[in-house]
Amino acid sequence: MSEPVLRRSGRNIAKKEAAPPPPAPGPAPKKRASTEPKKPSAKKARTVVDKAPTVVKNAVSKDKDSKKEDASKKKPEGEASASAAAAEVKAAPIPAAESSSAAPTVTTTIVTTTAGTKSAAKAKSGKAKAKRADAAEEAAAALGDGDLLPNTLPEVQTHDGGKTTLTAILAQASKGIVIFAYPKASTPECTTQACLFRDNYTAFTDAGYSVYGLSGDQPVANEKFRNKQNLTYTLLCDPTYELHEKLGIKKSPKGTVRSVIIIEKTSGDAAAATHPGKILRKTKASAHVSLQVAKEVVGLDGTKKDAEGGGKKDAAGDVTLPDAGAAGEGVA
Repeated sequence: MSEPVLRRSGRNIAKKEAAPPPPAPGPAPKKRASTEPKKPSAKKARTVVDKAPTVVKNAVSKDKDSKKEDASKKKPEGEASASAAAAEVKAAPIPAAESSSAAPTVTTTIVTTTAGTKSAAKAKSGKAKAKRADAAEEAAAALGDGDLLPNTLPEVQTHDGGKTTLTAILAQASKGIVIFAYPKASTPECTTQACLFRDNYTAFTDAGYSVYGLSGDQPVANEKFRNKQNLTYTLLCDPTYELHEKLGIKKSPKGTVRSVIIIEKTSGDAAAATHPGKILRKTKASAHVSLQVAKEVVGLDGTKKDAEGGGKKDAAGDVTLPDAGAAGEGVA
């Protein structure tokens, strides 16, 4: 006998054949954060290095073109291009990368020279030329032998702190004044010069000539010098050297040329009002020679000479005496 066929219902078959649903996926596991920085690849670093010079070159070229356009708009045609701002751009060499961990740094330095710098340099040069021209004019205008003394000469101080002018001291003199100029108070040669005129002071005053010393020292220094050496005459102080310049006895840039100046008082009120005196002699000389010249011009010991005598004149008009240099002219 045949076996009976078992029939299953469609519902049972569907339940049996249906696969069970897959389990729901759980949360994805978190990746562990790495403490090391992400390293760019060697290929990417090389690309940056290769492109850097091109980028810098293009930027510099654009900057130059824009500056040229601005300059052409502001400046009229034909004006010198040197007055425009010039820019020089230098790119520092790019070092080879030591490793793939870092890309090299590109450094750009811009050095700019402006038109203002050039104009400042020109102005400075112009001032220097003007100063030299003024010095040459003052030297040319310095008083010399035979010149009349103007009444507008600068004021000077005295050793006791007072103030006076050559016009004022000439008005007080009988016939004139003798001024010996010395570089610095209380130095050997200046002390010798001052003492020589001190010892002959009476002889000069008897002849009608007052004696004065002149230097660029301050009144305090000359007061001390006068007291220590028992000087019997007034010391004139000209620390600004303005009177030195007018008399032509100023050293450059400052200082006193050892010299002697003999000035004769102008006779007549009308003449004295504009020209209080006349220079009989102005000469640079040592301590002993300055006394000798003063005696000759004034007429002491029967040796009076006029303004044109007493030695040969150099190109500047000063009398050159044979032993002036050897005896210490210009030495303090």
